[in-house]
Amino acid sequence: MPDLVSVADLKTFLEITSAGDDTLLGALIDHAEGLFESETGRKDTPFIAAASARSEVKDGTGSPELYLDYPISDVTSISLGFDSSAFVETLDPDDPDVVVWGISRRRIERVDGGVFGRLDKPRYVTVLYDFQADLPEEAQLAIKRVVGQIYRQRGSEGATREQIGSYIRTMSKIVKDDPLWRRAVAGNTRRVLV
Repeated sequence: MPDLVSVADLKTFLEITSAGDDTLLGALIDHAEGLFESETGRKDTPFIAAASARSEVKDGTGSPELYLDYPISDVTSISLGFDSSAFVETLDPDDPDVVVWGISRRRIERVDGGVFGRLDKPRYVTVLYDFQADLPEEAQLAIKRVVGQIYRQRGSEGATREQIGSYIRTMSKIVKDDPLWRRAVAGNTRRVLV
């Protein structure tokens, strides 16, 4: 599950001081984040905090460009092979005559005349890199807003974790009509290259 909104952040946003509904709020956040992740095509590459030493294995594109899952902070190594464990070529990520990449970008480009995989060439590309946080603020606000609407509509029946199902149906209706949610989804949808 993504890590876009914490219970503490949501409670601050909603001006809640008691801990009595923390379980319900956590469940609503989990569902809203999962729904957002699904609508943006990010099930396989969830929104995530910054981290180091991420290893991604990509199928070569046959072009000089390769797109990573997260915004780059630093690239440690780039290796190519006929399978993902036996490398036949290693590129120096610090040599601007071989590859170029930019901080906060997802793209690595070969400038040495080579390509990232094709028929009869090493097609598996393994990139070891540090990446920046991928936690868009507009998504965080949209999730807080939708969960807040659900929470405020719950009435006085004392909602519990077992009652989450009815709230989920309501959430699906709310997100369809919420312009902030729609804008956040549109701005963070992962484009699939075919």
